[in-house]
This record gives sequence, structure tokens and C-alpha cells, in this order.
Amino acid sequence: MRNNMRKMTVLLPLASLAALTLGCITLLAADSEDHGVIAFPGNPSWAWAMRPSATTTLANIPNVTNLYTIYSNLGSKTHAYNDQTGYKVHGPDSGEGHEEWIAMPFTPNSNALVTTIEVAVQYNKAGTNAVTISLNEDAAGLPGKAVHTWNLTNLPKFGTCCKLDVVKNSRGLKVMRSVQYWVVASTNANAQRTEDVWDFTYNGATGQFAFNQGSGWQSQNSYLSAFGVFGKKTK
Repeated sequence: MRNNMRKMTVLLPLASLAALTLGCITLLAADSEDHGVIAFPGNPSWAWAMRPSATTTLANIPNVTNLYTIYSNLGSKTHAYNDQTGYKVHGPDSGEGHEEWIAMPFTPNSNALVTTIEVAVQYNKAGTNAVTISLNEDAAGLPGKAVHTWNLTNLPKFGTCCKLDVVKNSRGLKVMRSVQYWVVASTNANAQRTEDVWDFTYNGATGQFAFNQGSGWQSQNSYLSAFGVFGKKTK
């Protein structure tokens, strides 16, 4: 049943994203080092894992009795995200000719302290197995100043499910009700060759997000990447 659900959730993103990249269909290629991954150029670029893992690692999604869910588009522990498709996150020396960073917005329903962020970013190929995650303020509908930044290593391999990357702040990062914030996946000076993939949501949810290919943030409306923001509700 789970495999059938995964196949269904993959088909919709593939069909819609293919429409966005028809103009460069001849550029599609499967590198032998991708182990069954096809990269699709675009704004932003994305990737498709043709041979997902047959095994499942349970996602460590916080229990609502322990942490307040400020925002989450994650699925169940066995189907937390779409492990076969997602936007590429890579450094300027990854072979793409430019860097690509991805940012997903969220708007809290209550004042809160962010203590935990979970993202479905996976390592694809080349360079250091790493990603930089940050919580950012909003700047006129695009990612603004970083409130806090974390550098992660040892990401799960693209095409596997359902391990999540987890970052924490014990003191809590203050966010305000009805104010938009961003979770950003980027690279740093130690990951200039790195190529990661931020997997789409388990159910093919769509909405506004942002990407940066080295010339500033741009807004886009398409499939959303999977993440959750958790913490403590405040007054």
C-alpha cells in the first residue's frame, strides 16, 4: 500500500514539472554517478530518483504533546515526504554553472518560540555531504535576514525515506503570529561542489516559495518542499 501511495504522489509532480521544463527537454541526462537520478534544469531545477530505496526508516516527527506544531507539511512517520522528487540545492561549483538555494515560507498562527526545525533535504552527489539550514525573516515577500543558521552534515541519501534533518535551538527563536518567516536550504564555503535535493511534500502540496540561483531571491508558485517547524506557544 505504501509503495502504491508513493507512486501516486510522484506522478503529479512529474507531469506538472515536466511542463515547466519542456523548453529544455533535450538537456535532460542521467549521469552514471547519479545512481538512477535524472536532473531537470529549470527555475528552479529539480531531480527525480528513479530507483527509490525499498527500506523505510521511521521519521522522527515530534509528538504534539511534547512540542507545539508552528507549521508542518510533513506526512506520517512512514510517508513523511516524497522521496523521489525535489528541488536541487547546490553550490556554484557543482557543475550546474550556478548555485541554487531554496526557501519555504510559513506563517505562525500564534506567537511562539522555535526550538526544532525538520527538513527533508537529502544528499545527491559531489562535494561535502552537507547543507546549511536557516530561519529567516521576511523581506517584502522574499527571504530576508537570517535569524539563526545551522550547518548540517551526513544527510540521508536522495531516494530514501523517511529520515529527516533536524536542527534545534534550546532557548527558542521568537516568531510572531500572522508574520511570515522562511526556512532556507543553502550551501556554505565548505560545500561549493555539493548537490542536495529538498524533497517535495508527501501529498504534492503547492504554493508560493522562493529560489536563488546566485542573482537574488525570486518567487515561484509550484510544488512545496517538506518541512516542519516546532516549539512552544507563547503569549
